[in-house]
Amino acid sequence: MSGIPNRDAINTLVLRLLSDLTAGPGAFTHTTTDGELVIHLPTHALRPAVSRLIDEIGILHLTTITGEDLPPHIALRYHFWHHYGFTLEIELPRDRPVVASLVDLVPGVALYEREVHDMLGVLFEGHPDLRPLLLPDEWQGPPPLRKEDTHG
Repeated sequence: MSGIPNRDAINTLVLRLLSDLTAGPGAFTHTTTDGELVIHLPTHALRPAVSRLIDEIGILHLTTITGEDLPPHIALRYHFWHHYGFTLEIELPRDRPVVASLVDLVPGVALYEREVHDMLGVLFEGHPDLRPLLLPDEWQGPPPLRKEDTHG
């Protein structure tokens, strides 16, 4: 038998560590059909949550950041791995999608933040280098993954 905890143990640990951040308005949790824990946090709680996960259980593996334009907001999902996957999710207002960068906490996040900046126009405050990663330097249009406003 290996020393790797089961998924339920990891989910319970993560929930216990972030319990005070998941108790307020706009915070909730659910589990996907394959057992992955998803924690929806207010935007201001993201950095404290990531910092706590790093300090308390040494989580440094951010698999990716995915984003989706869901008017009237943009959803960002931070996919972590600690024996099993779990996700921290935030919503940003579509008209001002700004969130603090995590690059000083998890250096590997730098490229993911640049990609989300390119594709969805999210500004990561404190990121040291948000120059285009996927788009040409001369790109003038709206971010490619932003939905056009079709409601008139």
